[in-house]
Formats: sequence, C-alpha cells, structure tokens
Amino acid sequence: MNDIPLIFCQAFAFWFGLIDHINIAIGVFLTLFDLICMLFYLSYDTELSIQAEDVHDMTIKRISENEEALKKLLDDELL
Repeated sequence: MNDIPLIFCQAFAFWFGLIDHINIAIGVFLTLFDLICMLFYLSYDTELSIQAEDVHDMTIKRISENEEALKKLLDDELL
C-alpha cells in the first residue's frame, strides 16, 4: 500500500514546482498501474502462494525417507 501516499507526494511535488507536467503524468500513471497490479495480485494471493505448513510437511516426509542417507552423509563430513 505504499502507492497511495506516493500519489499525494507527487501532487505536493507538483504544487511546489519540484516536478514538471510530463514527469507528474508519468509518475501518476506508473503509480496507478502499480497499484492496480498489486490489487490484482492480492486478489489471487491464496492461489499463488505456498503454504508454510505444506512445505514443512514435505520437508519432514523427505527427511524421514532419506534418513539413512543423511546419516551416512553427516557421518562422512564429521570424520
């Protein structure tokens, strides 16, 4: 949500003469475009994200399946 304050900052920069018409138009366009993309991403966040619990379960399963190989590997590294 950093984009919303940025729009107000651009307006004040234009008001104080720190930015010209072309740069304010480009800045507002890019800020609004980024805001729209962020909202679109957040609406699909649950479908795109990986749940930490699933990763933990897969890791525990993989460790238990490869426990003997890991033991040999760690024993070799310690010697």
